[in-house]
Amino acid sequence: MTRRLMLPGLAVALRAERYEPVASPRIGLRRQAPVVRAALAEAVAARVVDRPVSAGLAGLDFTTLACLAAQRGPVAAVTFADERLRDDDLAFAVRTAATMPNLVHHTVPGPDHRLPRGP
Repeated sequence: MTRRLMLPGLAVALRAERYEPVASPRIGLRRQAPVVRAALAEAVAARVVDRPVSAGLAGLDFTTLACLAAQRGPVAAVTFADERLRDDDLAFAVRTAATMPNLVHHTVPGPDHRLPRGP
């Protein structure tokens, strides 16, 4: 792959490549879940060694990664909370943080100027 710097004011045209999914055998969740968990744990462990760690704590994907990191050391976890979002991220974040000793949870309130007002 060749990398080239672009000067300001220039544009690049990219050609789209067609994506063809690869056929693969169906594998049951009970068999594959431990494989995925091990791969995620290994990937997180490789990235959190001897450094400060922060993570979003909202949604299943971020929460999973934050918890895996907290098994290795302290994690500053952040949840954006705004009553207009009408989701349950904050409630689940608080519950998750209560069960993970190395997870220090911070809530970032959403003031009116951060999200546009709906109609």
